[in-house]
Amino acid sequence: MDTIKGFFRSLKALFGRYSKGFHFNGGKEINACLQAWLQHKGIEFSTSSPYIHEQNGLIERFIRVILDRLRATMLAVGLPLYL
Repeated sequence: MDTIKGFFRSLKALFGRYSKGFHFNGGKEINACLQAWLQHKGIEFSTSSPYIHEQNGLIERFIRVILDRLRATMLAVGLPLYL
């Protein structure tokens, strides 16, 4: 919870305002206290429907691209993949 608050504070420091919205996959990490904090800051909070993975498609593809690039970089420099 403190990590997410810190992230939003860093966005505020960097851009001078908070984000307009926060979309989450519906996991158990977000509690009522954090939702109240987001509402107090004027940040719209929304979640994905459970078991509908298509709603998280963009971020899933983004994570895959990052991991693929990381794996290629590790192979290029000769590091073992188990690191």
